Amino acid sequence: PTNTHPVQPKGSLTSLSPGLFRDNTALTTVRFMGNQLSTLPRDLFAGLTRLTKVDFSHNAALGDFPDGFFRDTNIVGLYLYGTSISRLDARTFGPLRRVMELRLEDCQITSIAPDTFRGWSSLTELNLRGNALRRLEAGTFRDTTNLVALDLSANRLTAVDEPPRPSRWKSLRLSQEAGGDNIGEHGGAPCVPLGGFGDAEEIAAQWAKSCSDLKGNEGMVRCVEREWATAGGRWEAPLAKLEQKLKRCRMSFIKEDDVQRQEE
Repeated sequence: PTNTHPVQPKGSLTSLSPGLFRDNTALTTVRFMGNQLSTLPRDLFAGLTRLTKVDFSHNAALGDFPDGFFRDTNIVGLYLYGTSISRLDARTFGPLRRVMELRLEDCQITSIAPDTFRGWSSLTELNLRGNALRRLEAGTFRDTTNLVALDLSANRLTAVDEPPRPSRWKSLRLSQEAGGDNIGEHGGAPCVPLGGFGDAEEIAAQWAKSCSDLKGNEGMVRCVEREWATAGGRWEAPLAKLEQKLKRCRMSFIKEDDVQRQEE
């Protein structure tokens, strides 16, 4: 038997039978993206101990999972973007602890309970782009010690009480993009210090390498500038390049303002 469930034609499924995989316990990958699922049977994955990747993305009406839904699985990749999940807590994912990649972008998430990712030390990539998050409470990322790629862009964040502190970031996105005001609103005081995401010099280098994360977010530019100005001599090499990029971002804002005034 195949170890991958075939992709269904888009929009063709509205429900799944509890015994769908009863005779195919060797499955490692299941994909149900782009359908019309709103509820799932509790025992859908019963006995699927080899299951490592699950994709329910773009099922717009899917907002929750039954208790114990993931209990027999060993999932390392979970793809739920484009669903209607609105809140995350310890019950959402149940016993999952081996997930390495979790994609939850473009859902409707407004809050994440601090115990959601408890014991998730395997998590390396987390995408929460395009949700409606306003605050991340202390403890939310405490156990995600191997997290190296985090996308919180296009949310409505005003505070992160305890940022994750991995040993080395590969990707950190906090920018304002279409449809979302993120940390450090225009003219407002920043709520997250740059150094809160790890070693200050390392994070400065991250911003310097990818200044695109600052585009359209004047508040975050001001946040970085303020952090840089108050750091004294503690930050060294990356800051010269970062300062140049910040100035270019500043100039883009000034030019936009000039254009707007001329149009008026």
